[in-house]
Amino acid sequence: MREGKTWKVKFIVLALLMTLFVGCGKNSGSTNSAVDPYNNNYSVQDQKSQTEVGETQETGKTSADQDGDSHNNDKQSDDPLAASDPQRKLVKKQTYQVQTKEFDTFQKMLSDLIDGLGGYVELSDESGQAYGENNSRYASYTIRIPAEHLKEFKDKINKEAIVVDFSEQVEDVTLNYVDTESHIKALKTEQESLMELLSKADKLEDIMAIQTQLTQVRYELESYESELRTYDNSIQYATVTLGVSEVEHAVKTSSSFAGRLKERFSDNLYSIKNGFTSFFIWFLGAAPYWVLLAAAAVIIMFIVKKGKKSKDKKDLTDAGDKKDKDKE
Repeated sequence: MREGKTWKVKFIVLALLMTLFVGCGKNSGSTNSAVDPYNNNYSVQDQKSQTEVGETQETGKTSADQDGDSHNNDKQSDDPLAASDPQRKLVKKQTYQVQTKEFDTFQKMLSDLIDGLGGYVELSDESGQAYGENNSRYASYTIRIPAEHLKEFKDKINKEAIVVDFSEQVEDVTLNYVDTESHIKALKTEQESLMELLSKADKLEDIMAIQTQLTQVRYELESYESELRTYDNSIQYATVTLGVSEVEHAVKTSSSFAGRLKERFSDNLYSIKNGFTSFFIWFLGAAPYWVLLAAAAVIIMFIVKKGKKSKDKKDLTDAGDKKDKDKE
């Protein structure tokens, strides 16, 4: 009986333990199931946030790259100084010394080029200048070219002539330009104030004093406006000084060894040819002198021969007289 009770007690204890174990397992499972969705939800939100941030950064980077490319393209296409700040006021000047074998053709091309670019000739001068034995022509021009077409003008000149010297000057007049604009604005404000005071003045002395001050303000205003117009013209139209020389022999300079050797060889051949040509021209051009010298030589030879014959005849006569005396 005791053994039967003992087994019953063991069975009951074992059943309680199993029940307790199963209950703990369920609680643990429910706890895990309650936590996991929460954590999974946060994980999804974090991934979504990171994705959005990544897309935003990529979009920002793409926009920055596009802006950078656009900015670089602007720098390549325009003047670097102007591209860095479009509001800058730049006065550009260029100076050329060129050579050409086709002087008249180059002048015609230059005239068409200036008209096509919307420029004009401010000053021109043409003269003859001696190069060796050749009387070649030389022309100088002061040309105004729209600043935006300055590169096109330079490319055309380099193509149609030999540029032996070139220089360029860019002057930034932004500060002076802004200062002049400020003066004009201040003077206009002062002028309006004086006009208002003049309309309210009753006394003659006040009216005369205001008119005197107004005249001074108008004079200064016109002076500054004239200066500003000069700046505008200098900024809008670049100044080009061009000197054109007519030559018989023109060779483009090169920085490479082969190019320099070819240039020197060509120059030497031209010098030899020019030397022989100059000599023959001088010799044939002096033909009248050669005729005179030849005539003088003939006359001298004739006189010498005649003198020699006379002397020989006299010597024979003297010899005959002496012989006759000896015979006697």
